Amino acid sequence: MDLGTTGAILSFALTREAEIGAFYEKYTSLIGSSSLTEAFELLQKTQRKRERMLSRFRRENVTEMILEPIHGFASEAFELAISSEDSPDDSFLLGNAIKIEESSCSFFLKASEKTTFLPEVSDEFKRLSDKAESNIAILKSIS
Repeated sequence: MDLGTTGAILSFALTREAEIGAFYEKYTSLIGSSSLTEAFELLQKTQRKRERMLSRFRRENVTEMILEPIHGFASEAFELAISSEDSPDDSFLLGNAIKIEESSCSFFLKASEKTTFLPEVSDEFKRLSDKAESNIAILKSIS
């Protein structure tokens, strides 16, 4: 899907966040390691904050989203391919969480670059990318 407007970017981001939230919610209770459980609980909380913030930005920037076209930004590179298993082990869950956060980091960085005409939105996307990067570091410290 072509992410040709800020509205399309935010809609796609909200769809991704719903998928990410479902992953963390489904698997947090199945983790054996307490440090990974804590990380997943933190990531779940962070995901809910991101979702609320993205919804707010979509509401507040409706006019600007309609007016300014965006070129060269497609969703395919950022679609989540979350593996699922009935009884996953901790390393499987950790690997998926790292992939999710790496994808989020890349997506939000690209979104930041494509929305510079809306500095507040662009800056927030950059902050979300930075936060995903710190989430990756937390997850990698567990492995």
